[in-house]
Amino acid sequence: MSSPDYKRRQLLQGLGAGIVLPAMGIAPAIIAAPRARPQMVDGVQSGDVTGERALIWSRCDRPARLIVEWDTQSRFGNPRRVISPLTDASVDFTARVDLQGLPADQSIFYRARFEDAGSGVLGEPWFGHLRSAPKQPRDIRFVWGGDTCGQGRVCFPFHR
Repeated sequence: MSSPDYKRRQLLQGLGAGIVLPAMGIAPAIIAAPRARPQMVDGVQSGDVTGERALIWSRCDRPARLIVEWDTQSRFGNPRRVISPLTDASVDFTARVDLQGLPADQSIFYRARFEDAGSGVLGEPWFGHLRSAPKQPRDIRFVWGGDTCGQGRVCFPFHR
């Protein structure tokens, strides 16, 4: 029994990927190493929700652009995309986007990720959810809870 010819096998596999995959309309994926991807240092936050707007912001570990896609469905069937200006050390690598044209009183689902300014490599997406402001004033409830006494259990205050 002869030993397999690995160089020949590698050549044929490379040719197969170069010829067969593009012919099928499939391109081989380019996967960046984890350290090459921009990282969200502190997660993603949302706030300043008004009638038709909300701010989304985050901080990165390098110069990058924040890309936020949002939709009213969690499946992101019709996402809208907003891209921030380039962030750098002068603003502590913090970026924000202003989501505009939000429908009133709707769940807004968003995914945010950074795109490296130099290489264009995308970071892992972070997902979030917020509720847009209603058109008419109405009562709202703030619920707060936490381990306030150090007993190791979460206590929720009574609300009426």
